[in-house]
Amino acid sequence: MAADSALAYLWAARNADEHGVAPISAPQESIIAVGAFGGYEESVRTEGDGRRIYTYTPTCDDPPPFISFLPEHLRLQPVMERGQLHAVPDGYNYDLGETFAAVALAAYGLDFLRREMSDLQG
Repeated sequence: MAADSALAYLWAARNADEHGVAPISAPQESIIAVGAFGGYEESVRTEGDGRRIYTYTPTCDDPPPFISFLPEHLRLQPVMERGQLHAVPDGYNYDLGETFAAVALAAYGLDFLRREMSDLQG
């Protein structure tokens, strides 16, 4: 399981919770982004209170119009387990997207468990 970073992260998150109440996700406010994808360069700044400020700089003279709305959601956080920091696995370390990272990672873990149970049942 250690070779699969997503499963290793889930295992560490489970163990971290057993030995303390370390948060593995942080609530994110809803976001409205205009011109967020294609033709824009995104930059992110974190304020002292933890708020994330997104800015979008056009990368061409006539960038395509775009508006995106993302409702409140959870952002996964790195997990400290027994003195070892486990980064959020690639593919699950984002804010924007149609499938929220926390839900996608949980579904991945459940799919793994279903396959393991199926293999045990023969």
